Amino acid sequence: MLKDQVLEALRAGGQCVSGQDLCRRLGVTRAAVWKAIQALREEGYLVRSLPGRGYRLGDLPDVLNSAEILAELPASCRLRELHCFASLPSTNDLARKLAIDGAPHGTVVVSGSQTAGRGRMGRSFFSPEGGLYLSVLLRPQTYPETLLPLTAFTAVAICDAVQRLTGVRPRAKWPNDLLISGKKLCGVLTEASIEAESGAVRHVVVGIGLNLSQSTFPPELEGVATSLLLSGVPVPRRASLCASILEHLEMALRACFDESRGVYLSRYLDDCATIGQAVTQTRGDTVRRGVAESVDSSAALLVRFDDGSLEAVNSGEVTLSRP
Repeated sequence: MLKDQVLEALRAGGQCVSGQDLCRRLGVTRAAVWKAIQALREEGYLVRSLPGRGYRLGDLPDVLNSAEILAELPASCRLRELHCFASLPSTNDLARKLAIDGAPHGTVVVSGSQTAGRGRMGRSFFSPEGGLYLSVLLRPQTYPETLLPLTAFTAVAICDAVQRLTGVRPRAKWPNDLLISGKKLCGVLTEASIEAESGAVRHVVVGIGLNLSQSTFPPELEGVATSLLLSGVPVPRRASLCASILEHLEMALRACFDESRGVYLSRYLDDCATIGQAVTQTRGDTVRRGVAESVDSSAALLVRFDDGSLEAVNSGEVTLSRP
């Protein structure tokens, strides 16, 4: 789109870019450039008109669009086929639909809010404006067992991205949450499609919901959920954070296949607040209690149950036990 091309030129132009130079560079009329400038202003960009000199881009607003994310994303990152929305029912649902329609590896669905966000086990995920919600379509040519640590490695990637931009590192709660001050900051939902005949992975959708600038939560989430804002952590631009998450997520995916797998498992252990805690596992009508000791090579939780047995837990519901 011309608007995005003008924005890129203003970013690269430094202090000021003349209208004539924009026309020449983009091969369009002055009227077209003016229309693009107006469109940028309507999106929240501060574009100053300087008589006799041209246009200058002011401080960047918290705009969530493809141009802003790509401007922050390293060119080497393959997770860059972006679909950005102000609001969606569910980014995971749209990413899964795009996967069925043949969308390529690295397709990313980003939204500023969700009206039907989902968590594990079909639970609803509170997704108002003020958060960052994205789903990434991956097409690794492999089998499911290779990707078992992906949710844990995604947690490490998000911790890396948040720490890079805020200086504060969240903690992980096995299997798919991130915490700040003991409250939920982020949820990860990993969904895979498997070929029935070969057992190979068709595609994987990694969904991420991160609370940024929300100042209130529903009564049922008060005391349970938090945001960067409520935790007193600097809130970065969503485009910057999205780009950083994508960059680190690609590294996390590679770690499922190469020698850095052990490094990421070790880093997840360092981040995981569940280790050393009393936990309760619920599977159907069966309830067992124990202490989380570690994770194994597939990032399953190793629990020492009250009967003395040490077992790898990768199914059912695991919660921190109340004192």
